[in-house]
Amino acid sequence: MLTERAGSPVTDSRSAVAVQDAGAGDIPDAADVPTTPPAVTATTVPPAPGVPGRAGGPRLASLAYAVALAGLAGGLIWMWLAPRHVEPGTVWVAGALFLAALERLVLPERWAGMLLTRRRLPDVMVLAAIGAGILAVALVLPATS
Repeated sequence: MLTERAGSPVTDSRSAVAVQDAGAGDIPDAADVPTTPPAVTATTVPPAPGVPGRAGGPRLASLAYAVALAGLAGGLIWMWLAPRHVEPGTVWVAGALFLAALERLVLPERWAGMLLTRRRLPDVMVLAAIGAGILAVALVLPATS
């Protein structure tokens, strides 16, 4: 019966073969060592062509997002600088959200940029619902004097 180096009996046939093959001080060959594939990290994944935000994508892919963001920022700044213009500023913000929904609806995915978060229909529905909610608030609340 084969025994391991510590003196306990070998119970596994693979261990028995390993004990027979390995002599005192033997170093396993490269063929004996199992190899594992390299881990996939951000540095090992090649950039996908045509994907916005990565090398090789369209340079103006974020233009639609920039236009929508500029509209939102413009409406918020308008409300902040002139408190009596809260209603028109809120309508402006709602319009920017409707514009973002329209851009997401008509632009192909490679040009949607950061407006692309899910599939087309959920993106359009969420942007339009938020825009409609803000527009309803702007039209229902009483005007400030």
